[in-house]
Amino acid sequence: MRSRLGELDEQLAGDVLLYLIAGSGLQYIKIEKWTLNYRSKLDNIFLAWRGNRTQQDMYHFVFVENGYTCYEVDFLCLVDDYYQKEYDEIGKLHIYLKQVTEARLIRNAINELVIYLGSSTVEIGPFPRIFLNYDHWNRFVFKQKRISMLNEKQCFASHNKGKKEKTACLVRKWIKKKVVNILNCTLPPFNEILPYLANITVCEPAKVAQSYEHITAPITEEFNCLPTCERIENQWSLQSSKIRGPSPRNYSYEVEASFGELQYEEYREIRLTTTLNFLSELGGQLGLFVGSSSLTYVQLLLSIAIYAYDLAKRTLLEHTVPMTRH
Repeated sequence: MRSRLGELDEQLAGDVLLYLIAGSGLQYIKIEKWTLNYRSKLDNIFLAWRGNRTQQDMYHFVFVENGYTCYEVDFLCLVDDYYQKEYDEIGKLHIYLKQVTEARLIRNAINELVIYLGSSTVEIGPFPRIFLNYDHWNRFVFKQKRISMLNEKQCFASHNKGKKEKTACLVRKWIKKKVVNILNCTLPPFNEILPYLANITVCEPAKVAQSYEHITAPITEEFNCLPTCERIENQWSLQSSKIRGPSPRNYSYEVEASFGELQYEEYREIRLTTTLNFLSELGGQLGLFVGSSSLTYVQLLLSIAIYAYDLAKRTLLEHTVPMTRH
């Protein structure tokens, strides 16, 4: 920043970075404390710093090229296509996480990490999430369920799991309702990782700042996102305790995770019978007695109807006055 703008007060430079963070749609920046004049000043400084670069370029420059790397937070950056092959403790995944030591911009920061448990889609929803306390050991034990539903009024039947998965549906509708429909643009993080937003213009920080409270407010609307009819759900239990003794390599968070068993529970909805099958079973498979009783009731109703018809006919004939010729 100083290479383009010269010497800046440290707090002012920090506020420009906070303005960019808030203008990218990220939470927990208290921009309501800034007056409109000060916010306009920050915007002018930011635009001078950005120069001829795009807003997407600035986001990539700050968060990707010069942001925290995963090596500054944890030892192992990415575990891709990792499959557990042993039971419980033997096959568990062990993760050590460091504390970010230079979070000076976020004042009154709390020493917590948040773990989001997502599905196989790109979108990560706000729930489920788990808060990890500083200097604590955390043990996750997972259990997997496979669910197959028949009633399409209670679920989405889709061959493309990514489009109809509940979390993906929630994120898509949230982006459309809270961002795109209001600002007519999208946020830099979404534009970078979500293909269906690649052709939408990236919002300017000033526009995002004007609607910051609305964009970052907790999700309370009903988006009518149903689960898929064919889905896999993970349940978990968590044990946590304070780390006793020195932690290896000065890690501040310790996470162990595994599936308790290398199998899943299957829950499947099935149709036991149909109307025609039920009638067939009633007369045949459930026994002659029930079937004969049903036929007897039908015959009885027909007999009553025939008797009523004959009775009405005789009554009508008896009360008919014969015609006489004079």
